[in-house]
Amino acid sequence: MAKVYGYAVARLRARRGFFPTLSDYEDLLKIATPKELMHALSRLPIYGRYFEGLEEAGLDDVERRLKEAQVEVLSDLKDMVRGPSSSFFDFILRKLELEALKTIVRAKARGLPLTEALRFTVPVGRLSPERIEEMLKAKDLPRMIGLIGDVELERRLLAALERYERLRSPLPLEAAIDRQAYSYLLRGAEALREPDGRRWVRELVGTEIDLKNVLFLMRSYALKVSLEDFEEYIELPHFYRVSRELLASLLASPNIEVVIRTLASQTPYGPPLLKAGPNLISVEREMHRFMISRYQRVFLYSPFHVGFIYAFLHLFFTGLRNLQAIVVGKREGLPNEMIAEALIMIR
Repeated sequence: MAKVYGYAVARLRARRGFFPTLSDYEDLLKIATPKELMHALSRLPIYGRYFEGLEEAGLDDVERRLKEAQVEVLSDLKDMVRGPSSSFFDFILRKLELEALKTIVRAKARGLPLTEALRFTVPVGRLSPERIEEMLKAKDLPRMIGLIGDVELERRLLAALERYERLRSPLPLEAAIDRQAYSYLLRGAEALREPDGRRWVRELVGTEIDLKNVLFLMRSYALKVSLEDFEEYIELPHFYRVSRELLASLLASPNIEVVIRTLASQTPYGPPLLKAGPNLISVEREMHRFMISRYQRVFLYSPFHVGFIYAFLHLFFTGLRNLQAIVVGKREGLPNEMIAEALIMIR
């Protein structure tokens, strides 16, 4: 495996040393004007090239560029890996494509004007600019779903439409897309021939699904979703350390504090849940921080497997999201302290 991954491991270990530090983020937050911010971002190690030529661009253009960077870095990493394991990156690309589809579905569900919706969407994989525009121009959600071009996913989304209409929330639609996305990743993990890579990818993807399910439960609880509806559209394909039965039982809890305490005592995710408290935004942030610690743990062991690259990829994505939080926060005029709370440090 060292022959297959040696080049990639050496490159990624070097890059990991150049992730932005707390001091780097503090310096960015102090910048007053968009032009100065763009200039500073273009000078960041490993991320700077994604901001080149954007000094005169609006902050909306920068946010879009950061989403495009996810696809570019995935392609770069795939090119570093030789052998059959490189095909696993096609499954990751498919997941990014489905994340972009969720953005399109949210925009359509909210009834955003075409020009505004296009600002939030980025072409990925089979979602070409032409297909995205065609989908956003569709008369309604059922017609838009019919343009996706994936029979299985279209079936899931059409089945979720009735619950979307009843709840007036895109949650059922997002759950259907998540199911498809993680089905692809799990399929890719099972196809891996390398034992270490398969074990680490299963561990990381399984934990991601657990955290998705916990957040899904808490959003469902806040929306007062019935047990019947919850069991009908909790569609993630795998339960790793948080069982379906436990999640469903917690819908009847008297308050969100009980949900958190029960999850904290019966799952491995107690520390982030107890730290976050009952606030859903805080829970999402602390769960993300917990997931980052899982990716970082991979670096303590032998690196010659695809799980090492999968972990690095998500650390890199987190850095992109941090920069996106700064750009969006500056655009919205948020206090620096509030922006800083949203940042996830990478060690």
